[in-house]
Amino acid sequence: MEDGRLVYESDEQYFYEAAIQFVKEGVCLLGGCCGTRPEHIRAMAEAVKNLSPVTEKKVIKEKPIIQLIQIQQVHELSLVDIVKSRRSVIVEFDPSKTLPMSQFLSGVNALKNAKIDAITLADNSLASP
Repeated sequence: MEDGRLVYESDEQYFYEAAIQFVKEGVCLLGGCCGTRPEHIRAMAEAVKNLSPVTEKKVIKEKPIIQLIQIQQVHELSLVDIVKSRRSVIVEFDPSKTLPMSQFLSGVNALKNAKIDAITLADNSLASP
């Protein structure tokens, strides 16, 4: 935090190098969030300006995520390994201030049944000034 604002400690070179790796992995849209400064965005834009998008990625078919989670407990597969091995679906939830938890968890369970790979919760999405 600097003067009450969230800022990244990583410099522009980190964003430059990360952008190249993201494109190599097939990411088609890059941007920033809280703490991203114009120099971070410029570094990413510079890094990818001459790169061609990935149009095809070899995907290794894996067992459904439920089985992978059981395997993970035994063999310590990480979500990173899962994402590297096949096309993955990760859904970010913004917890609601008013929705009862039972409805929220019902939605999470529906996504689990739809075989998504992971759910993330937005950090500090409910912050109010």
